Amino acid sequence: MPDSLLEAISAIYDAALDPGRWPLALQLTSKLLTATSATVGLRSTAGGPPARHSIGLSAPIIKEYDDRYSPVDPVLQFVVTAAPGVYTDAMIVPRSELSRSLLYNEYAKPNDIPFVMQALAFRDSSGTGLVTITHSRTQGGFEDDQVRTLSLLLPHFERAMRMQMRLRTVEVETQTRSLALDSLPEPIMVTDASGRVLFANRAAEKLFAHSDALRTYRGVLRASLVPETTALRRLIANASAGDAPQTGGSMLLDCPREPKPRSVLVMPLAQAVEASFLPTHRPAAIVIVSNPAAVRVAPLAVLQEMFGLTKAEARTAAVIAEGKGVKSVARQLSIAPSTARSHLHQVFMKTGTGRQAELARLISGISIPAAEPSGFR
Repeated sequence: MPDSLLEAISAIYDAALDPGRWPLALQLTSKLLTATSATVGLRSTAGGPPARHSIGLSAPIIKEYDDRYSPVDPVLQFVVTAAPGVYTDAMIVPRSELSRSLLYNEYAKPNDIPFVMQALAFRDSSGTGLVTITHSRTQGGFEDDQVRTLSLLLPHFERAMRMQMRLRTVEVETQTRSLALDSLPEPIMVTDASGRVLFANRAAEKLFAHSDALRTYRGVLRASLVPETTALRRLIANASAGDAPQTGGSMLLDCPREPKPRSVLVMPLAQAVEASFLPTHRPAAIVIVSNPAAVRVAPLAVLQEMFGLTKAEARTAAVIAEGKGVKSVARQLSIAPSTARSHLHQVFMKTGTGRQAELARLISGISIPAAEPSGFR
């Protein structure tokens, strides 16, 4: 395989991880195909604006095509409904017919991009990936060896675009989860096994800044008293045990400047929330600190967001938190006792609890503030 082809392939994969590198990948591709312009377009069915990177075409020319000519482009209309592969305009529309079209005379000819080759990388339930290459009048139509070259590159474009689409999805999920946790009134932290903070929501940042109950030293959680710090780190280590059985637990933190101690719940992260918003996949724990100035209420939406529960599972957890049993769950949800037990089993798994009393204690510790605590403004 020629070095120039290998260089282009390497640049394509670099662009998947860093979209800012697409211009270089497209420049190398254009050089291989002696192209006037090269464009990659990616549209995800998950929503959001399409991702497009282009060289050789100005933004106004691209916008003009999108706004006016893409609906009447016979090549595009064919390619997006065809099987994945490489297609030239000559394969789809006779030159005599294309030269009479509105697209050719008002757009392609004035911009000196009368020849086009498009490659459909993929089109499925996840989205669509498309590569577009153009030639000028001087360069003429695309030769068979250029079609073969783009065909060799196409699998690599596909993998790179799918990778970029997945990374964009993860980024959106990351932002969504961070915003969701930031909206909760409870200080919530995610730590590694040593107690180093990997994530802290807004309430936790306020706690670190304004309370002596819990702070960080060189990024690691510590309480106001040494014995409490030792106990907290032991809980975190147990909850982040990796392949070993993960437990966690709860404790109280004395707060010299606050009228009441704060309760702390430590759980294995994998049993509480998905960790896609974290910069690491190593074992981790979630630490939830109570807010003594809050009303003890746990809305269903909070339970669903915090623990990944379904609506029925959240309602089950709420009933159990009231000190009631499976029969009450079945009666209040109008379901069979066996279904109620199944819901409760799922709740135990997702919250990292094993008994109804433990679950009730966990749920009762989740609160919504009646007013902003003093010193947290």
